Amino acid sequence: MELNWYAVYTKPRSERSFEKHSKLICETYLPMQQVRRKWSDRWKMQLWPLIPSVLFVRIHEEQRWELYNLPWMRRILSVEGRIKPVPEKDILVVRAVEKSRLPFEFTNERPLLGPGDRVVFNGGALIGQTGYIVSAKNGSKMFVQVPSLNGGFTVDIEHLAPDYSSHSTEEILALSA
Repeated sequence: MELNWYAVYTKPRSERSFEKHSKLICETYLPMQQVRRKWSDRWKMQLWPLIPSVLFVRIHEEQRWELYNLPWMRRILSVEGRIKPVPEKDILVVRAVEKSRLPFEFTNERPLLGPGDRVVFNGGALIGQTGYIVSAKNGSKMFVQVPSLNGGFTVDIEHLAPDYSSHSTEEILALSA
């Protein structure tokens, strides 16, 4: 029996409680990010989940029923009604995003992309990762897709220097972080 990663959807703002109690059952991974929040009298840096209401557990598929006994759990994320493991490479993408400390924002809305918008990072914490360029009103944004989560991360890339190059039949925009 093989241990696989699964994405778990929790009740809002219950990620830490679920992680604390599910650690007794299995290995967990709750990606976090530093977020600057305004309080009434000052700005404060706080740790918040990178993907709201989602964390990852490494379990045998049969163990999932033990997790449903925890009051903070909603469901295991599924594709077409069937739970599917999150590939290790997608966990590595999330870990790279978390480690980079860039201002990422998770979204499950896939942007409309045209041909030639594919991006590969050739430096920095996301080296080797593929994403897509999206134009925004306030500048350029990068969308790094994580297929098993049916979504991805959006990050502002104005400070990155583009380097245009052509690879096989597809135009790839390589970014140096």
